[in-house]
Amino acid sequence: MGENIPNGAIDDEDLLFFASYMGVDTTDTAWNQVSKVDINYNGLIDAYDLMYVAGQLGKTPLIATGRPIAGLLDIRPSKQQLKAGEEFFVEIIGVGLQDINAFNLELKLDP
Repeated sequence: MGENIPNGAIDDEDLLFFASYMGVDTTDTAWNQVSKVDINYNGLIDAYDLMYVAGQLGKTPLIATGRPIAGLLDIRPSKQQLKAGEEFFVEIIGVGLQDINAFNLELKLDP
């Protein structure tokens, strides 16, 4: 992993660094600066990357369980169509989730 802080240890400053760049992807002008911390190489600084760093803080890093992830996510927007300036919310409901420590949702709107 490309360390943000060159001290060889993952610390709170690294976590803040990741959190401040959540959502940055390959199209962003900051990508060259943060691409080295895209842990899962999906072209996006997302929940997986942040949770990996959070799991490495302290004395008990995340350890793979060897069990497959399980469950379903149901995504329910409050509106199916929007007009300019309208607000909406998205309800995310997890059912039977197992061995999941983070998920990421990218919502793209078609203007």
